[in-house]
Amino acid sequence: MPSCSERIKKAKKRAIREMEFCLERARAHMKAVEEYKTEPMVIQRARIFERYLKDKSINILEGELIVGNVTSKVRGGSFAPEMVNFVDKELDDPVRDFRSAR
Repeated sequence: MPSCSERIKKAKKRAIREMEFCLERARAHMKAVEEYKTEPMVIQRARIFERYLKDKSINILEGELIVGNVTSKVRGGSFAPEMVNFVDKELDDPVRDFRSAR
């Protein structure tokens, strides 16, 4: 039976857990929208992304050889409110009919 190093055992223990939501992107969204509410939507989207990148946590966990994570959680999902505002509309837009682009 193969055995794992202590580093691998700790990494597995960190990863085997309930998924959590990371609200960093949502917080960045709220800050940027408030600050740039008079700007065109395309500028707001860019500013939201800029704010997210500036405020985002960088976590390097003990024993990691490859570092980085999309969210501030070890096993987390990002909540991106800006996507709700336009993706659902664009998916049904006849000009941007993604189904016919295959």
